[in-house]
Amino acid sequence: MKKLFIIFIVILFLSGCMSSASPPTNEGLEPIEYENQEEYIQAYQFWNEHPMMTGNVTVINNTGLLDCDITTYNHAVGNLTIKIKTDGEVIYNETFNNTYSELVMTVLANTTIESYSGGYYDSDISAIADYFVIRCTLHY
Repeated sequence: MKKLFIIFIVILFLSGCMSSASPPTNEGLEPIEYENQEEYIQAYQFWNEHPMMTGNVTVINNTGLLDCDITTYNHAVGNLTIKIKTDGEVIYNETFNNTYSELVMTVLANTTIESYSGGYYDSDISAIADYFVIRCTLHY
């Protein structure tokens, strides 16, 4: 029975190698070239001794490719929540804490980027205050 089981495992491992299908390619497709771009920055650094929240809203009036770099640091409590809405419908909703992240997505005109963040500064805990930076480039 053990020999049959070993043969079965070997066949399972090799079965993925037996396919003759080729991976899909982008041949014949031309990349989209954008003529214009706009930059949007939402940022805040918390220099207060007690926790607080802040919120920002940016409205995008063009359809295109949105490319964002997101950086956040919180030494204790706090985080950054980003919501991207098109015509009131949430198409992206993510919460970040002590991270760097990238976001690339296609957006339509009348899209809003909303950010909500909380934090504070205590020199006894950390040498730097809580902060966040959302830097987006819209290519259209």
